[in-house]
Amino acid sequence: MLPLAITAYSVVCAAGYGHEALLGALRERRGPLTPNDFTAQPLPTWIGRVAGLEAPTWDLPAQLAPWECRNNRLAWAGLNTDDFSTAVSAARRRYGARRIALVMGTSTAAIDATEAFYRHQDDPGSMPPGLLQAELHTPHSLGDFVQRALGLAGLTFTIATACSSSAKVFCQAERLMRLGL
Repeated sequence: MLPLAITAYSVVCAAGYGHEALLGALRERRGPLTPNDFTAQPLPTWIGRVAGLEAPTWDLPAQLAPWECRNNRLAWAGLNTDDFSTAVSAARRRYGARRIALVMGTSTAAIDATEAFYRHQDDPGSMPPGLLQAELHTPHSLGDFVQRALGLAGLTFTIATACSSSAKVFCQAERLMRLGL
């Protein structure tokens, strides 16, 4: 296969939001790890938490509310950083929504929402309504969410193989392109 250029990408990670934030952290040799404040049970470790993800800035629009969880908020932030969604809109106009495949990688999908769902099983009356959304509790939640958020209608894959997911998406995408899909 001939090499293909990556013409648009977005970066949202513990180092910050956007290309410039990541580049700045790399240049300054500033590590993004912070003490763990993520779990209810104390676990003395360091984590790569994306700061500010709970802010109203990253609230999902009403039509995407069934996918509300931290993982999909992270995806939403990525779609709306570095003009990424604008680049996808241009590609959608050029090729058509059915001709753009989506290959997403995740290590946990929306497992935090599913864990919260199970914590409420002893007292169903206390269940937050958002946790009753079936769309949220599947390994494909991320791919389904991003496909709808971008208005795409082509093939969509969600690869959930822990840390290797981020590498495997490129292998899967290459196969799809090589096969003309």
